Amino acid sequence: LSLSLEHRAELNEIYSSSRVVSIEFPPNDPRAQEEAQARLVEIGLDKNTRELLESRWNIQWSKTWARTKTNDEHKRSLYQCACGYNSQERQKQESVKDRSDLTQSTPWQRKVPYPHTGCLGHVEITECVGDGSIIRIAGFWEHNEGCKKATLERIPAIPLHEHVYEVALEQLENGASLTGIQERNQQMYDAKLYRGMKAWNPQTANTCYILLSSDNVTLYRKLNRRTLNLDTTILPEYNIDSWMNPMSKNYNATLAEAVFHYSARTDVNERFKICISTKEMDEAAYKYAHHSQLILDGTFGVCSSRLLLFIAMAVDEDRKGVPIALFLFSAPTGNRATQAGYNTEILRELLSYWKAHLVRKYSTFEPYTCITDTDTKERGALVQVWTKITLLICRFHLRQCWTNHRKKTVMGSQNDYWKNHVRDHLQSIEVLLIATVEHSAAINHLSQSRKYLTTLAANPEAKSASKGGLSHLDYLDKHWMSLPMWQSWSDWGHVAASILLNVAVEDVIPTTNHLESFNAILKRKYIRSWLHSGHRLRFDVLIMLLITRILPDIFKRRLSRKNHRLWAIQRFKDAAGGIDLQGLQEKLQAHKLELQEQACRVCWWADDEKRRMLGEELILTISKHVCQKGEGDCRSYTAICPSSQDSTRNYMVTMHRLGQGSCSCPDFEKRGGACKHLWALRRCIEAYILILRIETPFNYPATLQEAQQLRMSSDTEFILDIPGVSGPLIDWKAIQSIGQDDIGFGGDLDEGELDDDEDGAGELDFSVYFPLPLMAIISPLIHADFKLQYSSSH
Repeated sequence: LSLSLEHRAELNEIYSSSRVVSIEFPPNDPRAQEEAQARLVEIGLDKNTRELLESRWNIQWSKTWARTKTNDEHKRSLYQCACGYNSQERQKQESVKDRSDLTQSTPWQRKVPYPHTGCLGHVEITECVGDGSIIRIAGFWEHNEGCKKATLERIPAIPLHEHVYEVALEQLENGASLTGIQERNQQMYDAKLYRGMKAWNPQTANTCYILLSSDNVTLYRKLNRRTLNLDTTILPEYNIDSWMNPMSKNYNATLAEAVFHYSARTDVNERFKICISTKEMDEAAYKYAHHSQLILDGTFGVCSSRLLLFIAMAVDEDRKGVPIALFLFSAPTGNRATQAGYNTEILRELLSYWKAHLVRKYSTFEPYTCITDTDTKERGALVQVWTKITLLICRFHLRQCWTNHRKKTVMGSQNDYWKNHVRDHLQSIEVLLIATVEHSAAINHLSQSRKYLTTLAANPEAKSASKGGLSHLDYLDKHWMSLPMWQSWSDWGHVAASILLNVAVEDVIPTTNHLESFNAILKRKYIRSWLHSGHRLRFDVLIMLLITRILPDIFKRRLSRKNHRLWAIQRFKDAAGGIDLQGLQEKLQAHKLELQEQACRVCWWADDEKRRMLGEELILTISKHVCQKGEGDCRSYTAICPSSQDSTRNYMVTMHRLGQGSCSCPDFEKRGGACKHLWALRRCIEAYILILRIETPFNYPATLQEAQQLRMSSDTEFILDIPGVSGPLIDWKAIQSIGQDDIGFGGDLDEGELDDDEDGAGELDFSVYFPLPLMAIISPLIHADFKLQYSSSH
């Protein structure tokens, strides 16, 4: 009973004075049962009265057990008068239990509909569940004067009809949102489609049919009980511990089999740890990661508690990511940022458990390479567990890290020419660094760039930007240029990994995109459907879902896709003359993509009125930044054209007299053919040739085939030298295509606009040079004045 100490003392006196009544009734005696029912009506606890919402009796406790001799169930229930129920005492009683919903420190507010008068009335009823016969009535059911005079002072809790829950639970299981459930409830309520609703009397009804927001907690608890057999009224750590404990009545063999390491948090300085790998994950780990490639990365925000989730992933024969191990652990006590709540030691420990688990099963497990983000803690743990492993750094995370630092050091307004110039120079240097296969070459690139920026700093207008550029070079040198670190992010690492794995360089994984994609699917597809009004899952619910729902579904879908492909091949094999149509289509698609890539790298001049007109609008802009190189057949022009959507971005446009041309804008790189920037440069060149009557005019291939043939027949390609950088200008697109790396460098990351249609490209790393005759010709042509710098070397 929920009583204060004072009222409990009074009740003890009542029991001592033998004022408590205890009456037994033989179940098979009809007269005794009539007397029992009359006694319950007198007390106000007969079956019909108990169901009334205005009843002043609250059930405090009940227990059901089976009697083996009579094959019947008995139930004992304890009822207390609402006027004697004490909320604060009940809170104290529940606080010692492992109840997740009843342990708040905030004092409970009284919700019982009757006022508290200190009534000591209480009744214990023992009855048969089957026929409802009464076996025993005991207690003290005399109410005090205050209780007899008391009336309702608040609306009692009105239970929702079970049919409403049934419909809502079915919707939740089918993936419906809470909004969809509420809409369906309103429709069925208006049409009176719920069970028993047509006979519902509003004057005496003890249930309702309209789903309120206060019913959501009960709804999701019923869902967890119904689908996961999980009691969310118990704290999650106790649920998990009972599942893992073979001596517990709640021991779950399925979950225990999928967990290869579990450690409870029993002290403030300890961590909660649980590592998951199902049978299918173990098989995939040995098949796809042993003597092959591994991906490791972590995420957070997957549950309501401050837990981190690290995922190990392999890549199958179809280049699809396969999760092979999950490591879930808590952040240290007092750690403010969950994402920073791990170190090398905890990762080493969990990876060691995983390795030992697989070694016990397969006698050996050793990945040859592993790709991670730029976090050194993951790398340190991997090297300690597998001493011979080759570590690679994700190209995307590498570029993101470099870009973020470059943005902080190279300061200035968006329209600051020297800021943009230094930024683009640093971008080109970073591309060169990634493309190196010799450490000395990477060191030399930094040295040459440092000399160039030091010289550029002599210009007062460029001093601030150059100083920021030098600071960025110091950062690269200090944090990224040690030999082991350089080997992990440069092309040397990818070449070394390809030799070790005995695969082509293109088959070495360049980024952690497979794992990032899995993180997104896990959070946005699988977990989202189980969220309670957008709230994160409890971690016991998350673990139960991962092992019993999510991971099995992932591997079932993989198997289904594989079986579907094999069936389709076999189904049409005879009609195709024994040819593997699926493989043939894949080869044709690969050939098509190869042709598209080739088309994107050449320039031809189709009859494109739209781009030609747009190009004429850019003549004034592009003519401000043009340089000429060579004479005769070797003559070429290069121009810098600002982006029409973002003035801080610039594109490099080149045209060779023999017909070769290129532009760093997205239109040219994705589509091929002459873009508007090339059309603008062509108009400038045509005017130059026309007025000066040059005898060796430019060639403009009209078709893709002509442009490809021209490229194949060319003995040498046009190469533009960059002052301050030793060696020729590197083709950014070609470098980034190594290992299928098609993520744009800089540009979008620099401006923080990942969805922008235009990507940034590097400017030429020199001041604006312009040949004097061309300056004289273009000026009247575009009817504008602009300042030009003249170089005697041109």
